[in-house]
Amino acid sequence: MTSWLSGLVFVALCAAIAALVAGCSDDTPPVGGTLSPDVSSTAGIVPHGAASPTFVVRPERRTGGWLVHVRDGDIVVSALDGSDEVTLSLPGNAPHRAGFGGVADIGGTRWLYFATQLSQRGTGTDFPIGEYALVRAPLGESAVEEVMRFEALAGSGRGQAWIAPDGSRVLHRGMDEIVVRDLVTGSSSVLFDGSCAEQPNTKCEMYGSPMFSPTGDAMIAKHHYYETSSAAFASPVTSTDARELREYGGELQAWSPDGGTFCTYSVAFVPAGVWLVDARTLAAEDLSRRFAEGTQIEGCWPGPGAMVAVMFRPAGDVGFAPSVAIFAPGSRERAHTFTLPDFWRIEGWLTHGSGLVVSKSNNCTPCNPDEPLVATVTFDGGMHALPFRVATTATSERDTSFVLAIVADQATAPE
Repeated sequence: MTSWLSGLVFVALCAAIAALVAGCSDDTPPVGGTLSPDVSSTAGIVPHGAASPTFVVRPERRTGGWLVHVRDGDIVVSALDGSDEVTLSLPGNAPHRAGFGGVADIGGTRWLYFATQLSQRGTGTDFPIGEYALVRAPLGESAVEEVMRFEALAGSGRGQAWIAPDGSRVLHRGMDEIVVRDLVTGSSSVLFDGSCAEQPNTKCEMYGSPMFSPTGDAMIAKHHYYETSSAAFASPVTSTDARELREYGGELQAWSPDGGTFCTYSVAFVPAGVWLVDARTLAAEDLSRRFAEGTQIEGCWPGPGAMVAVMFRPAGDVGFAPSVAIFAPGSRERAHTFTLPDFWRIEGWLTHGSGLVVSKSNNCTPCNPDEPLVATVTFDGGMHALPFRVATTATSERDTSFVLAIVADQATAPE
């Protein structure tokens, strides 16, 4: 009881000092929105190993970005500043399990693409086959139109398809392969071909999660074989230039905003592997050298200005609070290191590069219904809940992210 009261006194004192000197916290006044106003006891961003301060509820006013997320079984696109949002009515048997399929700028309009499963067939020992639709909607509008259909391994729409930034081509999964289709001519070719269609067992080989680079001249995908994964790469995006990068892990991959590098990592506890790969030369920088032996890497995200965020757990850590290291450009020295609250994880960078978007897994037991499920972490201080409701645990699968994408409202990231 004494420590709890002391914590409240500390928070009140910090708030008072911040109001006087205007240097301890953001000067944006707190807003309520649809979030519970009683979030002052929720843990937020902390220096590694220090005590947790509190959430500040506010709109994210320094970016024109949008959050694509799940709410009550629908896909919702919300402006990060809380000024606007639209709900997309996607076709399919489980629209809330649709996968984000990238952004294309066509004729002055920014389009959002999604892959959604329409139907499924096949049971027993064979892999089930799903019929998918690739659909799109203009950013900030609710109208949805179908682009094409394809068949692939049945399941979630996530990781099934990705549009080229000019909207002319699409990468999509098949049963075990990655296909590139020209949406102008209708022609298609197989980039990577697996073995699951011929050998439907747990030790077959397959490819998934294809993603064009932001410039459209390269692609990455995951290569799965039994209990291992590695990166698959093509530049240019043709079958003759497709190759596997077995020396790099393929658990999670993300492109830098300029398309010059991509990040990939391995789940091995010893050694930890996290690589920044140059898309032109395929030379890699191993960031795992910056971590102690036994560190578990849980994701990496290249950001604006050559920064990189790595989520990790120190060796021997059996808790639920991941740590985050932000590496500065050039030197690759850690510019920031902090610990997120239990069950929280990184979703991506704010488009202006001053912080991250993070979300809470709905795998918590018990879950606090009054706690925000998505927030922004800014390096100038604080973990800020967004001024709109993001999701409900009742309509989303356990241990599945509520966030599908963070999208800028312009083709080039602001300075």
